Amino acid sequence: MERTNYIVADASYEQRKNYEAVAHYNAQATVPLNLRNEKIPPAVFSIHCNPRCSIGYYMVYWGCDGDYIKFRCPHAPGKAVGVSWCSSSNYGTVIKINIKDDLKRFSIPHRT
Repeated sequence: MERTNYIVADASYEQRKNYEAVAHYNAQATVPLNLRNEKIPPAVFSIHCNPRCSIGYYMVYWGCDGDYIKFRCPHAPGKAVGVSWCSSSNYGTVIKINIKDDLKRFSIPHRT
């Protein structure tokens, strides 16, 4: 018997209970955010769920590691030029977020 890994649906199915039902079967729901019903995201996230670095720039999606999605300082890949870095490291600040913390906002692959 084959296992379903991903469920793709339109924005009308974008409800927390649908994400939880799909996760119960160890699958990933891929549903566009319904911005009409979207609450304002927490101050540290963009509408597309990218976190902000310590100086206020939105971080860049940089892949995944198991159930974690990784975001990197926007300076390192050249997305923010001409201002000071938020980290003394040449690699920049890295944040990993467990997608299971909020199945609606976070997914693998990450929304763009």
